[in-house]
Amino acid sequence: MATRHTRTGHYFYVLADSNAVNFLHGASVGLFILLVQAEILAALALLASKPHDPGMWDVPREVRKSIAATWLTYFHEGP
Repeated sequence: MATRHTRTGHYFYVLADSNAVNFLHGASVGLFILLVQAEILAALALLASKPHDPGMWDVPREVRKSIAATWLTYFHEGP
């Protein structure tokens, strides 16, 4: 069931009582979700750090590699 929210002539819909629809059926993402969350935070920090022209932007490869290396340091289970 979708809920429509309207304000100042604009609207958006939310599904599943505002829960993440891709995790509704008990999907387990485990600690990997931290990689996604870290990249989102890094992207926000980069966007807020200086003006940008409108368009699509990627988090630089070096930043993504740093995020992955940090994750591996904390969560990799050794052999």
